[in-house]
Amino acid sequence: MSVRVPAQDLRGADLTLLEVTLPELVRRPMSQLHTINVLDLVELAGTEGLSKPLHRSLVSFVDNLGRQIADLPKGRSFDEWLEELANIDAARVPTRFRSILAHEGEERDHTGVRELLGKWEGQEPAPFELNKVTTRVVKAEAVKPRKPAPEPSSAPREGGRRKSAGSRAPSSAPSARKVGKPVMDTERQSFLEQICLERLAGATEKGLAELVLVAGVRHRAKGTYDDVTPKQVKAALEALKDSNRARYSAGRWAAAGRW
Repeated sequence: MSVRVPAQDLRGADLTLLEVTLPELVRRPMSQLHTINVLDLVELAGTEGLSKPLHRSLVSFVDNLGRQIADLPKGRSFDEWLEELANIDAARVPTRFRSILAHEGEERDHTGVRELLGKWEGQEPAPFELNKVTTRVVKAEAVKPRKPAPEPSSAPREGGRRKSAGSRAPSSAPSARKVGKPVMDTERQSFLEQICLERLAGATEKGLAELVLVAGVRHRAKGTYDDVTPKQVKAALEALKDSNRARYSAGRWAAAGRW
């Protein structure tokens, strides 16, 4: 049984983030994706403003979708899939998908398909809006340059005698305050670890590229933590690796036991 990827919040997402995360999704079969995301990908395929590589991969995904639906076994499997579609708002069902489903309904002479299409009739699908939620860029604070040490004075000291090079007077300046390490937010760390595990559980045998995984986790964390940085995600991944819950090799991550 294939592992299904949890539903992703794709609509309104930052285009840059989609360019990173979607190639991993569109390579998966329909059975491994949440149905709402299948519909989102179909709608996005007809949206302007995408890069040529992403547009080509989405078009290929939609072209293969009809064949995958046709391959669904007749009976319970197909009917359960229709029930899941029936629970989705008609505004989330693209025109292109309705056409694909209508063709399959004719091929199967399926009453349930015709009833579902009738339910959606007259309700226009909502367009796929981009860049409604932007990825927050956290800038590091500039480090103040250290002041140059004052040049030694040539004026005589202590009754006209200069101090020997080997003797130094104790400095009256206060010692520099040491900057402590930031306190770890254990609640955030646990939250990020859980998202990482969910992503890795839905990955293929090859695992996920670190860049894709980090971007996906940051996007998934929005709404709970809107300021997650790549460094924090990598710290969570390292914790998973140290506890033997994740594996890392050649720039890719996988759940423990995959490799």
